[in-house]
Amino acid sequence: MSDLFGMPDPGPLPKNGRFPLSPKQRAVIEHLRKAGQITLTEAVCLIGRDIYANQKFHVGNVLSNMVKRGLLMRVKPGVFKLP
Repeated sequence: MSDLFGMPDPGPLPKNGRFPLSPKQRAVIEHLRKAGQITLTEAVCLIGRDIYANQKFHVGNVLSNMVKRGLLMRVKPGVFKLP
């Protein structure tokens, strides 16, 4: 069944109530497990290589989304760690 915009229905949420991690989110979490924290600049080097322009902006959006989902904590502007 499709919605108003002709997109397929994504179906119900997974049993844990969260959507799975994207490859970029998974890479950030794996880095954090090893290093303890990550800066925005480090994250751009880690996951922003395939972005043509505005890498810092797009990677910042990924990290902010992860903070909103409770996957990361913002220590201070531009520095993140696992909760």
